[in-house]
Amino acid sequence: MISSHPQALLAFAHKLNRLLLLRVTVQMMTLWFFIWGVFALAMKFSGVQHTEWLAPGLLGFAPIALIACLRERRRQPAFEKVR
Repeated sequence: MISSHPQALLAFAHKLNRLLLLRVTVQMMTLWFFIWGVFALAMKFSGVQHTEWLAPGLLGFAPIALIACLRERRRQPAFEKVR
């Protein structure tokens, strides 16, 4: 249990920052998977025979997640504002 008020505020600020980071990351990854899924379906319906190359495109979420994390990290509120 956290004993002092400043420590509790700091713990809350860290939890809030992690939650905001997770929210933006999940939003961006969802957008990537939606776009990639539409692209994969379009390739299937257009008659492309060899679609094995589509599978590695799913790994495109990794740079998207990293960019989202870095972007949200810069947008985090200062501790004074959270307090």
